[in-house]
Order: sequence, then C-alpha cells, then structure tokens
Amino acid sequence: MSEDQLINRLKIYKELHPELKLPVGVNMKDGKRDKVDHWHHFYFYRKESDQVVKTWVRRIDKERSTFAFVAIFDRSFQHGLKFINKDFDDEENEILKSRFEEEILVKVVDFSSVLLF
Repeated sequence: MSEDQLINRLKIYKELHPELKLPVGVNMKDGKRDKVDHWHHFYFYRKESDQVVKTWVRRIDKERSTFAFVAIFDRSFQHGLKFINKDFDDEENEILKSRFEEEILVKVVDFSSVLLF
C-alpha cells in the first residue's frame, strides 16, 4: 500500500488502541524528524513489559511502502535500545518478530481486523 495509506492506518490503529500510546514523559514522537527525513517513525508501548517498539514507514514508490520493525527500547538494556536482526540472537529475533506481526502488522495490513480489536 502507499506510504500515506499505511501512515493513516497506523494513526487510526493507535487511536483505536490508546494503550499503545507512549506514557507521558517518554520523549519519542511519531512522525518525521525534520523536512528531509525519509522515515515516518511510529512508537508502540507495551505496558506489561514497559517496552517501546520502534518502527518506521518509508515510501518505495507511489503505490508501495516499507513498514520496518526497527528496535525495542527497554530501560533494562545496557544502552536502552536494541536493534532487531542485530542485537538479539536468532531465537529472540524470531520471537520478537512473531509478536510484532501478531500485535501490529497483521492488524494494520488487514484493516478490517483493526475495527474488531
């Protein structure tokens, strides 16, 4: 789907699921950093584990975009942020990616499910 369509779906999904919004005081904001940024960043809060999932959307062409699962922020990590496919071992990566797909990706891509949850 297009970048605009995916960004809109993610915004709606977060509005329908306020529990995914970051708590007050967390200094991470959805959106582009500045006018030349190519990535539209989205952050999702996991209250039960006090973690933040970092993602971004980037345009491929007029009709397609990339939705990337980038990292997890957790105060217990030595540097706070751990990158997917870099800082976790293979088993941890698979678990984290599966959870991301179930919690966010499938529900945003299949927009009809967004309205059900």
